[in-house]
Amino acid sequence: MKTALGLLWLGFCLPAAHADWEAVHDGLENLELRALVAYADTVMAGTADGIFRSQDGSSWTDISGNLAMRDVQGLWGGGAPRVLWVATFDGVYQTVNHDHYDNNTGSGLGTADAHYYWFGDTSEEATECAVGTNGAGLYVGADWGGPWTARNNGLTGDALVVNNMSGYSDDDFDGAYLCTEGGLFLSTDNLASWSSLNRNLSGDQLHVNAVLGFGTVEMIATDAGFLYSLEGADWAPLVEDDGVFNVFALYPMQGIGLAFGTNGYVTFDNFSYIPVDMGGVSGGLVTCATVTSTHIYVGTETGGVFRTPIDAVSVGEQAPRPEGFRLAQNTPNPFNPVTRIPYELAHPARIRLQVHDLLGRRVALLDQGLREGGRHQLNFDGSGLASGIYFYSLEVDHEIRATRRMLLSK
Repeated sequence: MKTALGLLWLGFCLPAAHADWEAVHDGLENLELRALVAYADTVMAGTADGIFRSQDGSSWTDISGNLAMRDVQGLWGGGAPRVLWVATFDGVYQTVNHDHYDNNTGSGLGTADAHYYWFGDTSEEATECAVGTNGAGLYVGADWGGPWTARNNGLTGDALVVNNMSGYSDDDFDGAYLCTEGGLFLSTDNLASWSSLNRNLSGDQLHVNAVLGFGTVEMIATDAGFLYSLEGADWAPLVEDDGVFNVFALYPMQGIGLAFGTNGYVTFDNFSYIPVDMGGVSGGLVTCATVTSTHIYVGTETGGVFRTPIDAVSVGEQAPRPEGFRLAQNTPNPFNPVTRIPYELAHPARIRLQVHDLLGRRVALLDQGLREGGRHQLNFDGSGLASGIYFYSLEVDHEIRATRRMLLSK
């Protein structure tokens, strides 16, 4: 196991990334931030007292319109610049113009206390809409306004407090994940029933706030750590931090991923999470975040919106390394089944480039021998391997100098 532990340590322990946070909450200083949504470079904020919009963070406009309940618990956007889905303490609402909000609470909803309102298709037959409630579980409907039908088979107790949802579909997997106060649950039958994915989770780890699932790999943000599981195995830390994680999201267009709560982390490869300097951010825990083409925005629990240029944290992607070589991130990542792995040598050197699985077992030797200085690139074909996380390492002159992670998702 010595090799496996060494690879995991190299994968998880990365230097902190510097960030220049700027307060951009003029008019929102005393409002609890519950949600941030970006469309292009416009940012919408859901707060304890209404919904606000900003073009660049310098000023905020109240766009709550006729919203009957201003105490917003969740906000989702998509499809068009002014389309928003809103979950509140008193029902769910939708707007297409940031002025008039339709009350879509409709019939059949067991409680008006909504934490979640959105979803989208996971298959051609999938239900399009879902409402997650505070204690009455999940309700689904074929239309944004219902009528709503409870879909709680397999959910009891704290699992009826829904925090979030996510779906994933490919040729081999079609399912939905449900984040609850009683753990993480999976449905593979169009939300008709739920099975527990809680294995070794306990205590505040069962308070799941966000999830990203690839079918065989799941990552969750919880009240007690940022965790991952591979093909039904027990959960393990994705970062060595057992604080609260409220936010976890990937932004493929910007090539960045975020995890925030007590502390902050950023990733540029989906798996190597780098601590972010949160100096300059005040207002308690980060409760929400979003990304525009130029900036990362975060909101906090006791009031405040802060932003930092994406470029200001991207320097953290490059960990310190001895001069003379560079191991780059594979592309694409995730991949199926072939990906490219580039590396550079400043001078001729004897190298070995190999791939290991999570247990430290070598699954491929990609290159070995004396190589000239310059840029090199090799293809890795994972056709014969199972989906999951793999490590590739570059050994230069008989010493491992760099290790990176990649995800094979079939």
